[in-house]
Amino acid sequence: MKKTIAVLLVLVMTAVMLTGCGAEYKINISPYDTYNYDEYVVLPDYSGYTVSVEEVVVTDDDVQFEINSRLAAASTQEEVTEGQVGEGDTVNISYKGTLEDGSTLDGMNAENQSLELGSGVYIDGFEKGLYGHEIGETVTLNLNFPDPYPNNTDLSGKGVVFEVTINSKTETKQAELNEEFMSSDSDGEAGTEEEYREFIRKTLQEEGEEQALYDAETSIYEQILDNAEILKYPEDEIEAQIQKGLEQYQGYATQSGMSWEDFVTSYFGDEATFNSQLQSYVESQVGSKMVIFALCEKEGIKVSDKEYSDQIAEYLEGFGVKDAEEFESYYGTSVQEYMEMYEVPTNMYLEKVLDKLCEQLKGNSETAEQ
Repeated sequence: MKKTIAVLLVLVMTAVMLTGCGAEYKINISPYDTYNYDEYVVLPDYSGYTVSVEEVVVTDDDVQFEINSRLAAASTQEEVTEGQVGEGDTVNISYKGTLEDGSTLDGMNAENQSLELGSGVYIDGFEKGLYGHEIGETVTLNLNFPDPYPNNTDLSGKGVVFEVTINSKTETKQAELNEEFMSSDSDGEAGTEEEYREFIRKTLQEEGEEQALYDAETSIYEQILDNAEILKYPEDEIEAQIQKGLEQYQGYATQSGMSWEDFVTSYFGDEATFNSQLQSYVESQVGSKMVIFALCEKEGIKVSDKEYSDQIAEYLEGFGVKDAEEFESYYGTSVQEYMEMYEVPTNMYLEKVLDKLCEQLKGNSETAEQ
């Protein structure tokens, strides 16, 4: 089955992997647990596939780069009211502009404006004219508007005097690699620089290995998905998902304050195109799930209610809520409905079966290398 790029319905969810426990939930993959997959899917013979999990090597440079990044992320901004200003500084200024005839316009006057000197936001000479001046000083700038001046053609080439007061500037205070920072950033695991560097190295190693495993498993999944054959689709599920997608887009139209006809015309051209794209998207999604669950059935993969309940507890902790009731009151839907909306049960099955296949198929790669 060829993969298609889903452009109709994009669902984004950030999975936070923490440790938790809580209420018991029953995992639901209906109606996919009722199908005889032999009638719908022909899986490829993946027994000979090879997969390589890239070796991860964390260098001293990697560790230093990560430390620098964390220090930069922990830096703070401070308002400074003394000293000179120059190119690259972010300053707070107030100014008043006066034309040669003594008049002024609203756009030529401002209070407490933030400006990065050298950004070129203001007319030529304005920003450079402030270089080297002291905070608190009022600077007189004798300038001319550009000719032509697209923002206001009446001002093209005209002289203007700006009285600019430099109120303050913003400086970045870099975080220091001290005991307080290292302990806080490592959740108390490191108090010395040596311990902290080892903590960073271990973190990068684990993250790299997780990514390498993910890449390897993604490769397996894509190969199977590319070479699987969908014999037919379960009609009831296709119809149900099409109706669900239609209702979702009708909701988008309502939220946009548009009639359904205008919405379809604006985004899809005509209803026939919309229906065709929705049909293709639904078949792609249903077909992918058929492959996943056919694969799990073949490999004897099951996700227990306990595993599912633990996963929900991890999400609840990640969302910062104490229980399912608080989640529902905040998000307006039950946690069970939310998990199913974002395909968490399906993804748990997929992850579990790919873990198994990756472990099996790594042996093929080792044999091939010998």
